[in-house]
Amino acid sequence: MKRSLRYYVDGLGFQVAKRWTVDGGIRFRARRLAASEPEVGNAMWFTTLTDPDGYRIHFESATEVAEDTKLSALRARSPSSPGKAGRRHSPRRARRARAV
Repeated sequence: MKRSLRYYVDGLGFQVAKRWTVDGGIRFRARRLAASEPEVGNAMWFTTLTDPDGYRIHFESATEVAEDTKLSALRARSPSSPGKAGRRHSPRRARRARAV
């Protein structure tokens, strides 16, 4: 949690408005934000959510899983390892668009 807080405050310039501490450690409160189902597009897993202020936040991660694959379909095919869905890629092997 401390590392994440440093990233957002020191790295991105966010300010801490409220702190919730438990046993001396800072905690985040879950707001139950609804994210879209993760799916593959342009060789990347992606999901989107809207925060309470109305900002859309997009998350992406490079993958070699087939285009248009939804996480639920992938988990249905391999129920023995649902936590590893989409982790077949190496961050160093991310595909980059080439200008033509």
